[in-house]
Amino acid sequence: MIAKQTGLTLIELMIAIVILAIVMAIAAPSMLEFRERKQLRGAAEALYSNLYYARSEALKKNSNIFVNFSAGNDGAWCVGLDDTAACNCNTANDCQIDAADKVVDGADYPAVDMTHDFTGNGTRFESRRGAANVTGTATFTIGSGDQRQVLVSVIGRVRYLD
Repeated sequence: MIAKQTGLTLIELMIAIVILAIVMAIAAPSMLEFRERKQLRGAAEALYSNLYYARSEALKKNSNIFVNFSAGNDGAWCVGLDDTAACNCNTANDCQIDAADKVVDGADYPAVDMTHDFTGNGTRFESRRGAANVTGTATFTIGSGDQRQVLVSVIGRVRYLD
């Protein structure tokens, strides 16, 4: 009796590898776009939550909270919060609230560019009513042109626009 052989021939294996390569070539660009969109959303949500936190801390501590922006491209931007004075988010340990670093660092979102229209590169949430002394919009953009915006109104309301 002849033993039955099982397995793949070399031709079958090569065909499977070619099919896999074609599928990966089709999927790779969409995965890259997906990753960039996730970074875009993450950057905008991180800023939104930090601004909301800054306003709530101003009300809770009954003291001003300063927010400073440093715009840039390809992750070379940052936003820092401080409870004593304006800070430089590019300097280590300069932006802190209650001795804890509070910085949204663009290096965590390398595909994202940020611009803003805050006069004087920042705003301050006032201790009374949490109002902002400077209103503005931070705009996050990726290469495909997708954008997300975070707005601060004069009454201190922080909004996230998808």
